[in-house]
Amino acid sequence: MSVSDRRARFRALHQAEQLFVMPNPWDIGSARLLASSGFQALATTSAGFAMSIGKLDQTVSRDELVAHVSRLAAATPLPLNVDSERCYPDDPGGVAETVALLAEAGAAGFSIEDYNPATAGIDDVTIAAERVALTADAAHGLPEPMVLTGRAENHIRGVDDLDDTISRLIAYRDAGADVVCAPGLSSIGHAAQLWPARSARP
Repeated sequence: MSVSDRRARFRALHQAEQLFVMPNPWDIGSARLLASSGFQALATTSAGFAMSIGKLDQTVSRDELVAHVSRLAAATPLPLNVDSERCYPDDPGGVAETVALLAEAGAAGFSIEDYNPATAGIDDVTIAAERVALTADAAHGLPEPMVLTGRAENHIRGVDDLDDTISRLIAYRDAGADVVCAPGLSSIGHAAQLWPARSARP
């Protein structure tokens, strides 16, 4: 299956009525094992990959991530989503260059988050949304666009503020994210309240 076909398949999975599960391989072996188990897509794990090479989460370089994505994308025919943290805004070329490199490596989709390890805090929503917009422009400008997920990291970073999370997800959706995500929610009720933030994008 070509990279374009995988991206189209990944977008179709998001458009379907039924849910799908993306498990997190951390190397070629785990990717092939999970693919053989019948999953329809895979997603990298920043922490899992970092630990597999003896590093802490949030310390993997962009070059290391891109090489990792290239290996996993070649290991199975499944669409691969990339946990790309903040998309390396401070590296040469910023988030747009990160998108280009992930696309070349074979990613079908990727995420961008609003947690800044340099400050150990959540980025201002305006700055985070502007970064999502830049990333969306790069992802959607590809011949076969990648699926972009905007992540609000509040609930796994000690900020228990659902209203702020919902506001952030709406801002990221409006900035161009195809999918929005708030990891760490602990109740069905809270998850149900995220419904207004769902993407209306095809």
